[in-house]
Amino acid sequence: MKRRLFSNVIVYSSSISGLGKSTLIKNDFKNKNPKYTYVYFPLGDNINKEDIINRLLKYSGQRIALHIDLYYSEQLEVLREFFSEIVIKVEIPNGNIDFKVLFPILSFFQNIHITSKSMPQLIISSRIEQNIQIVCNYLNNINNINKYDIYIPNINNKTPQSIKIKQMSNKECSNIIFSYLRKEPNYYQVQSFINILAEQLILLSKSYHLNIDQLFDYNRIFNNPYLYTFRKFFVDSLTKVIEQFITSTYNDIIKDQELTHNQQKGDIKIEDAKEKAALYLTNKKIFQFEKIRPSLVLINEDGQSVSIIKTTNNNQRDDNEVGHLMAVYHLDYTTKRGNLIDYNNLKPRDFLIELKKVLNLLNPIDEMDKESPREFNKKKLENLSDIVKSYVFTADNFMKLILISLFLRTDIPVVLMGETGCGKTSLIKIIASLKSIPMYTLNIHAGTEDDDIIQFIRNNNLFNDISKNKDNEEKTDMVWIFFDEINTCNSLCLITEIMLKHSCKGESIRENVKFIAACNPYRVDVSKREIPGLLDEKYIVSNLVYSVNPLPHSLLNFVFDFGSPNDKDIRKYISNITYEFLQRNIKNRYILNKIHTIAEDSIFEAHKYIRDNFDISSVSLREIRRLSILFEWFCNKLLKNKFIIKNFKEIIYLCYYIRLFDKNKRIIFIKKMERSFKNEIKFEDIPKKIENEIATAVKLDKGIARNKALLENLFAIFVCLNTKIPLFIIGKPGCSKSLSAQLIFKSMNGKNSSHEFFREFPKVYTKSYQGSRTSTSQGILKIFEKARKSLEKNTSNEIISAIYFDEMGLAEVSKNNPLKVIHSQLEYDDNERKIAFIGISNWPFDASKMNRGIYLSIPEPDEQDLIDTALAIAKSYDPKLNIKEFHGTRDFYHLIKILSKLFIQNKFPTEKCIIDDILMESIERNFGGLDYSIEKFKEMFKTLYQNVNDISKYDVMNCVLNNIKDSDSRYLLIVTKSSISQYLITLIIQELCKNYVFYYGSDFDEDTLKGYYSAKILNKVQISMNEDTVMVLKNLSSMYPSLYDLFNQNFRKVGNSNYARIALGNSNTQNYKVNDNFRCIVLLDKKEINEQDPPFINRFEKHIISFENLLDSKAINLTNNIFNDINKFYSAFEVNNIENEKYGLFTKENTNNVFISQYSSESDIEECIIEYYNNNNYNLCIIHFDVYECKHLNHVNYLIENIESSKMKMN
Repeated sequence: MKRRLFSNVIVYSSSISGLGKSTLIKNDFKNKNPKYTYVYFPLGDNINKEDIINRLLKYSGQRIALHIDLYYSEQLEVLREFFSEIVIKVEIPNGNIDFKVLFPILSFFQNIHITSKSMPQLIISSRIEQNIQIVCNYLNNINNINKYDIYIPNINNKTPQSIKIKQMSNKECSNIIFSYLRKEPNYYQVQSFINILAEQLILLSKSYHLNIDQLFDYNRIFNNPYLYTFRKFFVDSLTKVIEQFITSTYNDIIKDQELTHNQQKGDIKIEDAKEKAALYLTNKKIFQFEKIRPSLVLINEDGQSVSIIKTTNNNQRDDNEVGHLMAVYHLDYTTKRGNLIDYNNLKPRDFLIELKKVLNLLNPIDEMDKESPREFNKKKLENLSDIVKSYVFTADNFMKLILISLFLRTDIPVVLMGETGCGKTSLIKIIASLKSIPMYTLNIHAGTEDDDIIQFIRNNNLFNDISKNKDNEEKTDMVWIFFDEINTCNSLCLITEIMLKHSCKGESIRENVKFIAACNPYRVDVSKREIPGLLDEKYIVSNLVYSVNPLPHSLLNFVFDFGSPNDKDIRKYISNITYEFLQRNIKNRYILNKIHTIAEDSIFEAHKYIRDNFDISSVSLREIRRLSILFEWFCNKLLKNKFIIKNFKEIIYLCYYIRLFDKNKRIIFIKKMERSFKNEIKFEDIPKKIENEIATAVKLDKGIARNKALLENLFAIFVCLNTKIPLFIIGKPGCSKSLSAQLIFKSMNGKNSSHEFFREFPKVYTKSYQGSRTSTSQGILKIFEKARKSLEKNTSNEIISAIYFDEMGLAEVSKNNPLKVIHSQLEYDDNERKIAFIGISNWPFDASKMNRGIYLSIPEPDEQDLIDTALAIAKSYDPKLNIKEFHGTRDFYHLIKILSKLFIQNKFPTEKCIIDDILMESIERNFGGLDYSIEKFKEMFKTLYQNVNDISKYDVMNCVLNNIKDSDSRYLLIVTKSSISQYLITLIIQELCKNYVFYYGSDFDEDTLKGYYSAKILNKVQISMNEDTVMVLKNLSSMYPSLYDLFNQNFRKVGNSNYARIALGNSNTQNYKVNDNFRCIVLLDKKEINEQDPPFINRFEKHIISFENLLDSKAINLTNNIFNDINKFYSAFEVNNIENEKYGLFTKENTNNVFISQYSSESDIEECIIEYYNNNNYNLCIIHFDVYECKHLNHVNYLIENIESSKMKMN
């Protein structure tokens, strides 16, 4: 059947981005529908029906020509409905999504596909002063510009040696432009080429030094023939470099993004993807100073001075190139005679001298600069040295500064892409500060939505229509807008429109607004990364280095690929920064230089070792910045000694060493450092000494062993709290992460600290946040706001406001991807009100987070660690003391604890049978919960202790009863093989004559994703935990992380009462009282075990129980017979013949739709059940379901039992 095409709907697509779809659509409307109002209508990202309707209502009563610029959106159904109801012209973007597959309706419309060969002609303005006319006239006269000036009216003066610019046709201009752009460019690249070249050619036309007459005069003076041919050299080299710059990285990034996207979809195996990604990374064409070919000259912003970028070395020497560069270099009145500037060897002050010329700055360089003015227009001019502060210029980033400034001057948006910490953001901020241009930054994260971006545009008065701006007044000053981390959110459609169309949801933005963005690359992780903590496939969100989205292809045309700094630049950063803080502490020049050399070599060696063993993203310039912060603190606060070389060991230990998880790599690292420091003191000696001093000061309770994990945790937490450097601690459950933090928090009370060591340091005030799968960006931001707000009341240095973020790993795997919001919050130099941040997790994060702080990776405990810990626990047990348990590798530690307790209770028996019973009970109490786990452990134990008899003997009911009765035991996790676990456990609790409460969680999406349901349940929990009761929990996985502190039983003491921290909502964490006799039991179906977090399971004593544990053999046979009879009865029962007056014939599908699927939350279905009971209509038809066919069935049953129970109490 022939498809029917809708003539008034046209779909435009192209083989690559930038082939002129938008322009073609606009011109088609203009030519074919002149009476229609053209409306540009971008559609994608976060959309809803209401938003679309409101945007269209503005045009009610008008005849509109609607240009839909389509982008990807998760709201596919809204888009499908939209396409089925409206007449449009649709522009399909280029990218990794096939929109014609997503929306089959598009194939019913007329389709126009554009390729590089069929792309529309350039639209050429007839005005000769336009950029394209200027460029084409210059290029058309390229062989004459050494003899003649190009005269451009209103730009330069006409002379006898000038050729007047003439109007050139579309065809002439197209042929000239495309002859210089050889790789089938798109229109974005063409426009960039024209804009940059035009700016430099206009400056050339205006230049006093570079006009024909002046060059001839200079040649008579200097007798340099290269001056005659310089103008053609200038244009030739400029065209070649611009062409390379705007086209070289585009295809590479597209290939990398497509590979990564295909791997994420599962179309390519991860092994193959890693191999190809590694090859792309090796051959990737990133911007680097040395790779610019040929060398070139740029005219600076002052219009007269020039920047000479010589990139060839002696081995690549081109005499013609060098001759032209030297000729123009000697014309610059600001330069001295001699060789060309070698940017690789410039000192910091020399870079500032060059900055003055490049950016046309009036500011004095520093206090020694006596020639520059100190004020301008009655405004004081700040020293350049004070503006750049500790920023380190290299040849590479200085060239980036020149080119980025050039792009922004020529109205080209800039997207800075590079590895985390490579200097993208800091460079943009430096340029804006130097040029005194207001720059407004939007720190984008996963929670950023279209409305947030629109509000940002409005608040900064960027709309052309002033009625849409916050201040309702016209702004004429130039501003820069910086969108940081653009590809972390789902609003790339809107960001692309803003940056490329200069409009926001179709509303135009002021012309004097320049847009810059920064992002990390969307790429596969090719490294053989260590996995500290837990390795669980379901927590590997992706195989990406960064948790980001691919950029739209149109934005890729404006990517400035930073890559990561090379070894030479890294060494220079290290050298400059170490010299800067060393010279403030060492006056003797000889000692200064000697220590500086040792420090530079050792730090560079450490930096390189980490990078080479992991990934280029594993270390960055942020480490080097942290070195200076730590050095100042160790010298002035902690050690206060003159043995400065020792301080470098501590800071290298913290910044590099403790992140190593593999003990063999740690050993190699130590050997490298000891070679670098060239002295007899062992690398670990000083750090270990400080670690032990801190451990002594915190006063470890009995049962807490001074193992390596605890000592490293205490040291890192203490230092990072004081320096306010963020700290991430990654390790498996039970490696003292939480304990160490609580010990330091408790000990650091300022002048009121119990130990004199801590009295020298500020008091710590903590704000706690509990990570979970329901964490949101907004909730995390609130806790940062609270922490910063606490500093408002006390601005002295006597307090530290700290955030303690527990279970960050669970927030990392949240569907909301909330952790991206912390990036800007953790930038040390961007936040005046600095707060400390301690984040702990059982899983590692992506590089962009780990890179923002010190990273402590806790290795597996070795044999000696386990022996030390076991002895400490065994020695600590005293039945007369109420002692906090030690959080180690919990099952092992509790095995030792129960052994110790039972031996003491039995007065250290010598009878073999009693010893055997104690050993078996201790094993059974701590290694149950999985099929045959106890048998396996007993088998291993039997190789060491031959007296183990029946390894299959296991009295599970006795273990469960002993746990519930013992208030010192861990809380209980019961695993069952059936859906009636709550019935089994309530029988046991009733047998003990104990009170109990039972809370069953909802599986409805609205309840699991929203915070209010969790808050409701957690409020009930905090009431129950203050009572003499047994609290039974089931199906509450989403909120268990909020109770981890309670499950740990690492209670805080206030008087004689215990308190645990409960996270009520996303940012409200408080301490609540725990009754001494309170017990907690969590029920899990056996099928749920693999879905649970190991840190959660690890906290409990675990057992599997079933009805077989409650019945004797005779009762088991009887129940089997009854079960078989019921099945026979059920199979003969015609379920589908049941009919109801209201709902008709009942089927599984009908019942599910009527009573389950239409409800989105517990409160909804609870109202339905209550209504049935109130109307005496008990037929809920749940007989149609097996429990696994409807995940909400047990929940419905729980609600019914609650209602029945409440009715019985009322009666």
